[in-house]
Amino acid sequence: MAQLTSQNYRGASKTGEKIEFASKQSVTIDGEFRCTFDKRIEESVQECVANERTFVTTNRKGNPIVAGTVLKECQLAIKNGLNDYLECDVTYELVILYAYKIDIAYCKTTSGEFFANGTDAEEHGGADWHWNGTLHATKRAPHYSVGLVAEVAKKVTYTRASKVTHEYKGPDFENFAVNTYGERLDSFVGFGTGFWGHDDPDYEEMPYTEEAAKFFYDMLIGMCKFADKIDDFFKEPDNVIKAINKGESFLLPDNRRGGHK
Repeated sequence: MAQLTSQNYRGASKTGEKIEFASKQSVTIDGEFRCTFDKRIEESVQECVANERTFVTTNRKGNPIVAGTVLKECQLAIKNGLNDYLECDVTYELVILYAYKIDIAYCKTTSGEFFANGTDAEEHGGADWHWNGTLHATKRAPHYSVGLVAEVAKKVTYTRASKVTHEYKGPDFENFAVNTYGERLDSFVGFGTGFWGHDDPDYEEMPYTEEAAKFFYDMLIGMCKFADKIDDFFKEPDNVIKAINKGESFLLPDNRRGGHK
């Protein structure tokens, strides 16, 4: 492979972002030209490849290159890709990302009665029932669980001629600020959506409002209260024995057999 003279590229966006790099150019014994370029503009270069003779791939070191039989076409793809990347409108929007996960299984009749399985439902609730939850006989979990996550994110939208892309970052809240429900929602400790690099299709997204942030904050506080009640009850074994002896239900209004709504 013969090395050619490097080609310099430089440019700046309207937001002040600058990119400058030297493209190392070479040609193989088969007459294929290969030109390296900055990895940041890889998607834009891919969109700007003009014909089947030119394509984007990687070299042995894993760095992106444009390869083709015509050097000028390789150079043009890099030049147009750089311009496409830099000619970008950037907008910012606060959003709420949320998701839930239920690891549980139960049967529910159309009249609202709950049963542990289909046999129980048919014998005591009738034939009109359906299965709910994510678990079953061959998909098990160590315990039943109900999970909810909700967090405020700053959604960054990059609009280029070739495509529109999104990125999620942390909101511009001050550390430990709890003056708004958005700040309070993001103050929960020990969990998060992980929206840096967020691409999970299971997360729903909605525009940020104080009302929406309050809704999710209150739901999570409710789950904390629920967990606190369970912890207080079960960490003292005597509580379990007393409740059994008194015939009391814990947490739910009625969990006895025969139409437990």
